Amino acid sequence: MIKILKSEELAHDTCQEVFIKIWEEPSKLVEIHSFKYYLLTMGKNHSLNLLHKISTEERSLSQLVKHISEQRNEAEDQIQSAEYQKFIQSHLASLPPQSRQVFQLCRQQGLSYGEAARILGLSAHSIKKHMVKSMRIFKVAMERELGITISFCLSVVFRFAVFS
Repeated sequence: MIKILKSEELAHDTCQEVFIKIWEEPSKLVEIHSFKYYLLTMGKNHSLNLLHKISTEERSLSQLVKHISEQRNEAEDQIQSAEYQKFIQSHLASLPPQSRQVFQLCRQQGLSYGEAARILGLSAHSIKKHMVKSMRIFKVAMERELGITISFCLSVVFRFAVFS
């Protein structure tokens, strides 16, 4: 059993369980032709069943740990996303009204420059200029105050779609 289980303690416990099983069912001993082979077969089967059980438990535990880790990471990402959202909203308030409106239409509502231009009655070129100006302001502020790139911040924020 030690060869199968690779553990002296497990082999000892398995041996005890096999003898308990024999002790509890003495009527089966009458049908046995070779007690030696019966013991070896019971030990081998019990050892293999134990290994299967351990393997199943390890897989289940591994999946549980992975799930908990993913949940924790998602929760941390959501908290971080909320912080970035507050940062963006505070700096959005500092933009000129037209630039703020363009940013909200293009970034928060996902409209194209052409769609935003039609809504605001401006040219697509003007929309682009407002977006470039806004993104430059955000980029400088994020790098200076948060030490991160704007693309990283926006990827976290948009992943959780927390813009309201």
